[in-house]
Amino acid sequence: MPGSSTRSLRLNLALGFAAGAVLLAAPGDQLPWSRIVHAAFPARPWSLLPVLVSLVLLLCALLMPRTELGRKERQAGDYTAMAVGLLLLSEPLVHLLVLWWSASHPSLASSDAVLPGAGSTQAVSGWAGVVGIAEVSLLAPVAEEAFFRGRLLPWLDVAWRQSRWGRPAAVLVSSLAFAVAHADPMLAFITLPLGLLLAVVRLRSGAIGGCMLAHACHNSLFLFVGPGLISTPWMAPVLATGGAVLISAAWLHHRQAQAPRRHLHAVAVMLSCLSVIVLSYPLYRQLADALWVRAAHQLVVHWDIGNDTLLDRFEEQRRHGRLDGVRRAALFDLLLDQPCQVMALGNPRQTLMLSELDPRRLAQLTAPLAAYDRFLDLIESRPREQLSTAARALGLRFPSDLAAVLTVHPEVVPSWLPLASRPDECLAQLEATSGHQRRMLLSALEHAYPGELIGLLLRLPAGQITPFDRRHLLGTYAQARSRIAELDAERQAAWLSGVAP
Repeated sequence: MPGSSTRSLRLNLALGFAAGAVLLAAPGDQLPWSRIVHAAFPARPWSLLPVLVSLVLLLCALLMPRTELGRKERQAGDYTAMAVGLLLLSEPLVHLLVLWWSASHPSLASSDAVLPGAGSTQAVSGWAGVVGIAEVSLLAPVAEEAFFRGRLLPWLDVAWRQSRWGRPAAVLVSSLAFAVAHADPMLAFITLPLGLLLAVVRLRSGAIGGCMLAHACHNSLFLFVGPGLISTPWMAPVLATGGAVLISAAWLHHRQAQAPRRHLHAVAVMLSCLSVIVLSYPLYRQLADALWVRAAHQLVVHWDIGNDTLLDRFEEQRRHGRLDGVRRAALFDLLLDQPCQVMALGNPRQTLMLSELDPRRLAQLTAPLAAYDRFLDLIESRPREQLSTAARALGLRFPSDLAAVLTVHPEVVPSWLPLASRPDECLAQLEATSGHQRRMLLSALEHAYPGELIGLLLRLPAGQITPFDRRHLLGTYAQARSRIAELDAERQAAWLSGVAP
């Protein structure tokens, strides 16, 4: 039969192209060719690869023969509203599952979920951000629903209709295919329940538009609200409350024609859900903090990226309020207990991360024999405020080591001891340094700020002025004596002690 063979050809081509697109877009460490493919489609500021895969799935949905479902129920809007409400209600739990999975299975997807960076879709502005958001919240839901629930599910449902487990098997297999299509294990772990829910909505309502809308809501929630659940945990009960209200309202509207007094049951269920949400929030907050710390620790220890990139991610969390004092302290303690791996050529990540989390505590816990290496580790990253704070705190405890490091690496003086913005801390460091190391520190400061050190030196208390200070001031600055004459008598005497008139 020509029509039958054409239909079979279209079916096989659609399934083959869809499988090929999914395999082609697998994460970089999953299949042999994945690294080559992902290198050809860079992920910043947004990746073209997911767009291409979505377009292929959309074409496969158009190519695959349409299969009509059996009995269709009306009120598709009620099922869609209940699905969206269930997604809102479960979003905080999904967030906990993501953190739990990331704590034991770190991956690229988990890194974007735990430590969303400035280059992620939600942080990209301009046309790149618009395209990235449109792909995640619009194109991907439409393409995936058109293929998996619009074509694949009805075909499996009809093909297996005579089987005892025909419809449940069709729901399960299409949902598994949907989850596997996301390739990354963490994403597959999240999308399998979503696929099951949307398959039920599709079969009960008979409409594909509601599945697309619910899928778009899910992706938008994960894109925009996911980071918010880290920085503002109170969003969790707000989302859950909204979901409970939406489910109750949709269920009441759906059952109203059959049982007019169902509104009392709906109100009772909604109030029960609200009570559970309010009472469980403190436990949710504790679990979220503990799981985030474990997941972030796994990324710090095992993530194979540059230290500057990792620090950029943590600075992004700090700027957006996602890294509060509780999480910083817990992650600091965990890194002390399970530190980053020490390599043959050194690994400054441990020092850099501890400095980013709590620079002053790092200085307090540093042993004298480890101080010099700490300074060298801090040099391995580009200038950052937290690292500079750590260097100054270490310098007050170990001034000799700081002077030695600044002599060898004078390029870090402007970031560690900025004379214009932090003169008091420069003065404190000078007072803390003595002996030959004081001369080394003066030389390093003079090299970084030629002709500008006179004001700092003249601020020294009389009891802190040393022969190195006198020699440097009087030997470097021609106006030194006239400036000394403006000081009080005690400091004039200290500066000119033992100096020929």
